[in-house]
Amino acid sequence: MARCCQNAAETDPSGNLCPICNQSGKDVKVITLKSLLKPASLAKLHPKLNYSFCSTSCCDVVYYSELNTFRIQDLKVPVFQKDYGSEVPVCYCFGLSRASLISKAKENVVEFIRKQMKENRCGCEVNNPQGACCLGNVSQVVKQLGKY
Repeated sequence: MARCCQNAAETDPSGNLCPICNQSGKDVKVITLKSLLKPASLAKLHPKLNYSFCSTSCCDVVYYSELNTFRIQDLKVPVFQKDYGSEVPVCYCFGLSRASLISKAKENVVEFIRKQMKENRCGCEVNNPQGACCLGNVSQVVKQLGKY
């Protein structure tokens, strides 16, 4: 894997940098890793450690801590930020991929997701590899498609 991001290191006073690309990561709860890691990788998880999510597209690390690094191949699902395939989920809770967003041109998927959030139907913490709401990702893709 090319270390395409090593020259673009960000300064992060907390020391929360990906060990491969040196970019700042976002804290993610252990429940996300427990839900999405393949069994062999889950067996290596240290649940008392703090983990971060690396969203850098050119880096194959997804989660890291001071003792563990989990890569794309360690997850049960593809990672939106790291895989540009048309069938990769953008919204993990409601099964919306890039391809399905293209086919839903006349529907307001952003409003649909907001409604589901309001009804407390989202499970992003356990479904989405970034461990957080996917609405930003959906909005970004919809905007790129010129439908928002």
